[in-house]
Amino acid sequence: MQLPEQNVDIKKKAGTIQLTVMLLLMSSGFCLCTFPAIVYPFIVNALFPNVHVDLESFGLAYLVNAFLGMLLFLNYAINFMLYCLGGTKFRLALKEMLCCCKEKKPHTQAPNPTLSTE
Repeated sequence: MQLPEQNVDIKKKAGTIQLTVMLLLMSSGFCLCTFPAIVYPFIVNALFPNVHVDLESFGLAYLVNAFLGMLLFLNYAINFMLYCLGGTKFRLALKEMLCCCKEKKPHTQAPNPTLSTE
């Protein structure tokens, strides 16, 4: 049994490349921001089991842990910026949502000739 060949040119689809780039950026940003925070406790506990004994090493471990926590929160801000840069539909929806306070023109209807007030 042989499957029919389909000549599908992915590049011809309007947003395929843009979507691919955005997803790659999102995934890379997530990995770069999350991986250090996940790996750090394992490395510290394996290589430096007595890190919390003296005050200086405890302070350094606390600072590194705080920095990695901020890196995790930075991921959320990066995601928003990447969506804005890479997603045309996202930008349009965001613009529409933020401009909701503008006064919209009321829809005017043509007078109905069958309804008369006589």
